[in-house]
Amino acid sequence: MGNLGHADNLLNPTYGRLASSKYVRNYDPLHSGPPPFGMYRAFLAKPSVSYAIRVLDFEVDRDRGWTVFQRALDCDKPPNSLLFEKMMRFCKRFSPSKAPAVLDVAVRRHIAVSHATMRDFLDSCLQTTPPMAREAIDFYRKCGMRGPMSVIAIVEMCKSAGHPEWGIFLVQDSIEHSLEFSHKLVALLAECCGAGAGSPEAADAAEQLLALMPSTLIRGAPERNSFPNLVEALLGDSRSVRAHDVLLLMDRYGYVPSQETYSDVLSSLAQADRTNRALDLLRNMANRKRVANAGSFAELVDSCRRRSDVASVTELHRYANEHSALLLDHRVASAFIGAYGSFADRPALETLHEHAGNNGLVDDESIAHAFESAFTRCDADRVGAPRADQDLRVRSGGRGELTVG
Repeated sequence: MGNLGHADNLLNPTYGRLASSKYVRNYDPLHSGPPPFGMYRAFLAKPSVSYAIRVLDFEVDRDRGWTVFQRALDCDKPPNSLLFEKMMRFCKRFSPSKAPAVLDVAVRRHIAVSHATMRDFLDSCLQTTPPMAREAIDFYRKCGMRGPMSVIAIVEMCKSAGHPEWGIFLVQDSIEHSLEFSHKLVALLAECCGAGAGSPEAADAAEQLLALMPSTLIRGAPERNSFPNLVEALLGDSRSVRAHDVLLLMDRYGYVPSQETYSDVLSSLAQADRTNRALDLLRNMANRKRVANAGSFAELVDSCRRRSDVASVTELHRYANEHSALLLDHRVASAFIGAYGSFADRPALETLHEHAGNNGLVDDESIAHAFESAFTRCDADRVGAPRADQDLRVRSGGRGELTVG
């Protein structure tokens, strides 16, 4: 072997002392400085899979480690899963970008991928800048050892890459492999769904998570932030009824949705003419001390008008009187004007006109024209009713009297 130093002789397989050497057993590659170069040289002199596995335990140089792996693949004895496990651990420590190439070889050679190998692969993908989320997803689909921690790792990677929606597929995949759904896992998957709002895939996944929640697969109340993401995904595909089901489930768990979430669902139900559900939701909001925003409320009034629901419009008018800011909104005022005109309800229209005049709403041209159209539909001969050829100027006297100037 020539004039090798003591450490080189100790590590040379010729002496048969590598595995039992106290020096090797106690060597820490992260804290003990560079490993003996003789270990690498000895491997090159007589490469083998078993010796490559030992070398990778102590090697710290990325180029030497890669060379050891490549030479081991060319040995007469086929590589085993332990070689890939050791090489993936090496990648995690010193060469994360090489991890996909290592796993690709394992897949092509039909090597069984252990949980440890997959875990270190995902950790390696997360270390790169940007994270190798696409690569992680690709290999997870091919050979992923399914488990909640692996799913969480991929979702976190997708988020770090700025594309949480890439993790949507994990909902169906996790269900198919009967994974246990922790509250954290549900929250992360719901976040993926919310990020993908607007796609049928996101809405499908949200429905799947929603179906799981009352089941024994998820024990106890899911995290509160899971629900708004599910709502967003469902509304993004116009699934207003299912979004309303999410709010009902929140109520079951004792969670109160935000006013924004309530209003978004209310708006979607009204637009879809799911009027009864929308009215029930508004009543529930009132019980929860939540007030609908003007836009969604106006859409609900329009929905009631379209189905000629006079009683519900009257109920909504009472609600608006209790929350006076609503009647000062042009959208809400226009919706009621249109409804009462459609119903030919002149007394209600007169009352609304008086309120609008007292609050300056009829100074707005669109409101004035809406009243004109509504009174025309009522076929009302009303002194002071707006006409197309004159501007309406309403001034309020001490008794709220309306006059035209």
